[in-house]
Amino acid sequence: MNRKKKLAINHFIAMTLSIGVVMGAHYVYDVCPNLFTSLFFPVNESIWEHNKLFVLPVMLVYLIVYLLIGNKFKNYLPSAFLSLIMLPISSSVIFQIYLMIASSHHPASGIIVSVVILAAAFVYTFLKSIGKSEFSKTARVIIYVSVIVFVIIMAIFTYYPPKAHWLEWLFMDHENMCYGIIQN
Repeated sequence: MNRKKKLAINHFIAMTLSIGVVMGAHYVYDVCPNLFTSLFFPVNESIWEHNKLFVLPVMLVYLIVYLLIGNKFKNYLPSAFLSLIMLPISSSVIFQIYLMIASSHHPASGIIVSVVILAAAFVYTFLKSIGKSEFSKTARVIIYVSVIVFVIIMAIFTYYPPKAHWLEWLFMDHENMCYGIIQN
């Protein structure tokens, strides 16, 4: 079996696995509330906190694929990490557009948005990995540093979320009417 086909198969399995991992990761902090889980898993129902689902769980799936076959493709890791930046951004934008159009939140809508953007991210990573053009060394460094900075910002905003009125849509948990970690 050629490498591209093997990557395609691994990617399809990884995409399917990541959907399950993301759905399960939603409850990690609820089951095991501590500093570590608060940094990498949602601590409330805000859009911002749900974006954590697209970083660590998906990064772990991408790293498994990288170890299995992705390391045979020069663009695999930078394209996977670039999608880690684009997943939360596209999720926030798409979900906000959905809320503006629908004017209410249906529980299935978040799942549908998640599945669609996860599929798009895996397709992008696959296509960029097998493509002929390569990321420059500078682009790779920028992508890797951006992911690290993004993860740090996500962790900081868990404990110190911006409370500006114009950012309420992103950082406020509208179910519990709070920011950051819910105080019981």
